[in-house]
Amino acid sequence: MINDLLLSRKNKLWIATAEGISVLDPIQDTFGHFVNSKYTELQTSITHHIYEDADEKIWIVLDNRDPLYYEESRDTFISIPWKEYIQEQKLKVRKYNCINTIKDKSKDEIWICSNVGLYSYNKKKKEFAHYHNEAKLNAPIEFSDIYSNNGETIYVSTSGDGFAIYNLSSRLWEYHKASSKSDVLSDDFKRWSIQSIGNNKLWVACSEGLLEYDMISKHSILINDTTNANRHIPNRMIFTLCNDDNNVKWVGGDRGLWKVDPRFQCIPKILFDLKGRHVAAIYHDEKKDEIYFATKQSGSLLRYNFKTNVISELHCPSNYSFVYSHKIIRYQNFLWVSATNRLALFDLHKECFVYELSQDVFKSRTLFTSFELDQLGQLYCGLFDVGLIHFDFDYEKLKLRSRDTIHRASDVTDLVIDSNKILICDHSSRIYQYEFNTKSKSIFFDIANDSINSSALPFRINKDDQGDLWMITKPSGLWCISKDKKLNNYSQASGLSTSIFFDFETLPSGNLVLKNNQNLFLYNPKKNQGNSFDAHYGLAFSDGASQITVTDNGYILTGRKNGFLFFHPDSLVAHTKLYQPFIAELRINNKRISEDEYRLKLDLKHNENNIEITPSLLNIDPMQSMQLEYQFVAGTEDTSWRVLYTLHPIQLLSLSPGDYKFKLRTSNKDGETFLAKDVIEFRVNKHFAQTWWFRSLILLFILGLLYTYYRIKIQELVKMQKLKNKVANDLHDDIASTITSIGFYSDFAMKKVEQSSQVKSLLETISVNAKEATESLRDIVWTLHTNEESIGQLIDKINHTGKTICDAKQVNFILEHKNLDLNFVLNLEAKKVFYLSFKEALNNALKYSHCSKIALNFIRENGLVTMSVTDNGKGFDMNNVRKGRGVNSIEERCKVIQGKAFFKSEIGVGTCVIVSIPEQKLKG
Repeated sequence: MINDLLLSRKNKLWIATAEGISVLDPIQDTFGHFVNSKYTELQTSITHHIYEDADEKIWIVLDNRDPLYYEESRDTFISIPWKEYIQEQKLKVRKYNCINTIKDKSKDEIWICSNVGLYSYNKKKKEFAHYHNEAKLNAPIEFSDIYSNNGETIYVSTSGDGFAIYNLSSRLWEYHKASSKSDVLSDDFKRWSIQSIGNNKLWVACSEGLLEYDMISKHSILINDTTNANRHIPNRMIFTLCNDDNNVKWVGGDRGLWKVDPRFQCIPKILFDLKGRHVAAIYHDEKKDEIYFATKQSGSLLRYNFKTNVISELHCPSNYSFVYSHKIIRYQNFLWVSATNRLALFDLHKECFVYELSQDVFKSRTLFTSFELDQLGQLYCGLFDVGLIHFDFDYEKLKLRSRDTIHRASDVTDLVIDSNKILICDHSSRIYQYEFNTKSKSIFFDIANDSINSSALPFRINKDDQGDLWMITKPSGLWCISKDKKLNNYSQASGLSTSIFFDFETLPSGNLVLKNNQNLFLYNPKKNQGNSFDAHYGLAFSDGASQITVTDNGYILTGRKNGFLFFHPDSLVAHTKLYQPFIAELRINNKRISEDEYRLKLDLKHNENNIEITPSLLNIDPMQSMQLEYQFVAGTEDTSWRVLYTLHPIQLLSLSPGDYKFKLRTSNKDGETFLAKDVIEFRVNKHFAQTWWFRSLILLFILGLLYTYYRIKIQELVKMQKLKNKVANDLHDDIASTITSIGFYSDFAMKKVEQSSQVKSLLETISVNAKEATESLRDIVWTLHTNEESIGQLIDKINHTGKTICDAKQVNFILEHKNLDLNFVLNLEAKKVFYLSFKEALNNALKYSHCSKIALNFIRENGLVTMSVTDNGKGFDMNNVRKGRGVNSIEERCKVIQGKAFFKSEIGVGTCVIVSIPEQKLKG
């Protein structure tokens, strides 16, 4: 167990433990240990205290032993006979005589604080002196620590119950007890520290908390904060106080370690034992330097005097007890004290209540919601379920002259008197105004018709020195209605840390002070800058129901639990000193990485991509003049800095492969920054499946498959075309020749048979059908053949076929074309679609239409090549004729190459068959 630590001027760390004394030399990188087996002067291993005097001698305080100092040149400890001096002087001692602290008195003398009194020792003369307990304090007096700023007055911390003051000239003692509860904790070794905190003030550690003593006013007060679990100063035992090089005060007690940072000043607070009651209504009498206040809970009016530090209770008659007090306003030599249940008048001269409004005016129970006074002292009171009532009051006779209701509402929440009118805020979406001269009421501002949400109701209003009206709404926050009726909202984007407020006041400087149940806010609306004061400043509100008062000289006064706050906003100036942040911990996939590892660039696997970085900063700034920021850079792209509002770990999860960089810094409002010493750089490597060579192999493999598939399809197409050519040749060579032979045989038979008209007719029919079948078969073979055909060759073929067939039928055939490239090579499907569609349309016209003329047109326009076959026959009704096989064949052929077929017919006019194919589908 470590009892004490000392960093000497030679940069050696001395360590007092229950098992001896150790010393660490970080420069020489050595560690030594002093034990009683080697050093006979160390009669016990239990060491309580180590101190370095003005001569750089190291003093050692052992358990129940004489003090020693270390002689480095001889590597030995030398004791001074303190216990022997006590026995010689026949001083009152104990069985257990222990030194608690050694401090410098002068260059040649030291102080010795012990559990049997205060002593000094002259190192040159080797003489002791004892400072007797002339005040007859608890004897034998126990002293734990000592402080002196002028060598004349000594401030000595006792054993946890308070502190004592000793004047060296008058040899008189003065004792300050921490509280009525504190008591001497004998034989319980603890070094109860006493230390200067500047501004002629001392802090004293004691069993009841932290005692603050003003050396000028000679007034002491416990400055504990007992209202919140997140205590600024603990309300239990405090043992040790320490100042570091930055003047940060560290406070150690039985509930842990606290820190008071000099970069901000705690808001002054005055606390009393009000048995948990919350100060609600409050008023400051600047002439007498007194504060009058009433609590939220049932009670009377209280008064606090700053000079005497005395609280007095100004008793009310039994029927004057206040419940939920909310406002105190002064008029002449009177105070109007308002609570939910009553409004009473207090006479400052007589120091008693002289009038109570509700008892003379209202028969039923009345609930006051708000009240205000004009320059003549006339009252305007908001009453629940009634509205706003004006009372004409006579202060000489202490009675009402008259009353009248000027605004009817269920609940008037706030009032503002503005020269010749009063502004009224109630539980509606409107703010009303009542003109005193005309005695007329009108709407001053209608929220429902403006940009505020109609569900946001104003409940606090106030006018500043510029004539602008400020209001708090629920739940939309702070708003301002300027003199020209322009509306502005102030939110978190405007520098406020919240939009929920319970009360506010305007300050002479044009700023605002706002309050909720956790924080106090000072806000500058012109600069959009605000500071939030909370538990870090010793503030802990149980609710926000306390009145805020601004004095004529700009001081802010507001109540809280067991006391109130009284301060000037200009005293709360944030310093801009920056502190360097650092990285407390780095984890990769929940595995801790040491500093030595991440000071070099980390090379991580693809699955090591979940990073957790814990930032740290020894001095968190509650005034927000300094903020902690981080930057996370992916690759070479620079990103913006992000603000950290807590010191929780930063999680960077499922990172993609790439190079990353993490930076940490602090910054202030002046644009200054302070980077952390360590910058974390790392690379998340790709999975092998994400590498270029693996993807190249996959691409080559896919291309190989596609090439193989392409070759197979080409081979299949070649085989298919060869098969078509073979079929075409077979049809031409075998079947066509057979059909031709049938025709020859039928002609020969007609010459040989007898002249029978019936047989001759049959043979003629066979001959004609054979010739037609031969012709059709040749056409099919022509369309199947892979020989390249141009559109000009197709037209020639169609023209020849059309003229041949039509001439035989004595029908006029006409072919025309327009905008065609006759050298354009057709593919097989296009050639087949055009030719077979033409044949089908031609045959149908010759068989059924009884036409005398057939016209065929080819035209190219709008990316389409269109063929139309038109006859001048009898036509037909398209709605009553079922499509035949030939028509369906034309449509099916066109769909294959994304073409379209159209049919038009009109009885007595003729029929037209149209085939239209996209030009890009015709390419060979």
